[in-house]
Amino acid sequence: MAKELGFDSLVSNSMAAVADRDYILETMQWGSTLMLHISRWSEDLIIYSSAEFGFVRLADAYTTGSSLMPQKKNSSCQPAICHLHIS
Repeated sequence: MAKELGFDSLVSNSMAAVADRDYILETMQWGSTLMLHISRWSEDLIIYSSAEFGFVRLADAYTTGSSLMPQKKNSSCQPAICHLHIS
């Protein structure tokens, strides 16, 4: 019957013949890679905005003050982004 329909041979597993679920895995892989890149970018911003580098200056709207050192600005959103892909 497979030859009459133009197929090379029979497929032993019918799910392999009609179902394609690779898109789920590819979407999850894409999301994981995206979050990894965002995390690395955020970590770079944290390092570059530190006193040692000073390449980036963050606005007061995106930072919080330290309770021990009021002149120090702590980034409030970037550490959350860095650890978002882990959870």
